[in-house]
Order: sequence, then structure tokens, then C-alpha cells
Amino acid sequence: MYSSIYTESTVMYNELIEWRRELHKIPELGLELPQTVSFVRKKLTEFGIPFETKVNGNCVIGYVGSGDRCLLLRADMDGLPMREESHLSFASQNGNMHACGHDIHTTALLGAAKILKKHEKELKRKNKIIVSAWGGNIWRRTGCYV
Repeated sequence: MYSSIYTESTVMYNELIEWRRELHKIPELGLELPQTVSFVRKKLTEFGIPFETKVNGNCVIGYVGSGDRCLLLRADMDGLPMREESHLSFASQNGNMHACGHDIHTTALLGAAKILKKHEKELKRKNKIIVSAWGGNIWRRTGCYV
């Protein structure tokens, strides 16, 4: 399974770059993440991963696998109130910026989720995939991890 996962991840390279660039264009702040949440929900739906939302829709929790034990994978998805001046084709379009790298956090977690779903029958535990705002560990304080 492990060599297969490595191969699958390398095949996803261009797809992951595309996702990251899409997310990089739309950094959102705090608990106002409608475009980012929509992107995450769309991808989980494409992968066939059931999910729920919490924290007024700003925390997405996907579920892959089953069992008594649980592995939690989490990524941040909010941006910072900074203007991007890179002039890249995928630069932020809204006056905020993913200077913190949360666009790649979300991308990496979605990539992992896609691969986990392909290997769901081989998994020995349930996996929770949480994408939320950082906000000083808002995910923990709000019960998003439950």
C-alpha cells in the first residue's frame, strides 16, 4: 500500500498545484470563509467523503474509514489581512493574503484525504479530516474537533 500511496501522490502533483493556486487567490479571514469552505466541500464531495460543518459552517470535518480508534488530520484555511504584491497569475484577488501558508495546509490535507479515500478498505481506523480557521485554536475551543 505505501509504495502505491507514494506513486499516487506524485501523480497528483499538477492537481495539487492547481488547488493551491485556486485557494491562494481567495484568502479569507477569521470565521468568514465562504469561498474556501465551498472549495473544501466541493473536493470532499468529489472524493465521495462524507462531511459535516460546524462553527457556523466555517469548520469542515470529513470522515474516512471506520473503527474504534481514530486518527485526526487537521489543516488551517484562513488568511491574513495583508495585501499581496507578488503580481503572480495566482496572486490574491481580495486584499488579503495566504502569507501564512494555510493555502498549502488545506491543499496537502485534501490530497491526503483523496488518497485515504482510495485506500479506505485497507484502513484500520477511522480518520477525521478537519479543515478550519486557526484563530488561536478556535477549532479546539469551539468543539470543532469532536
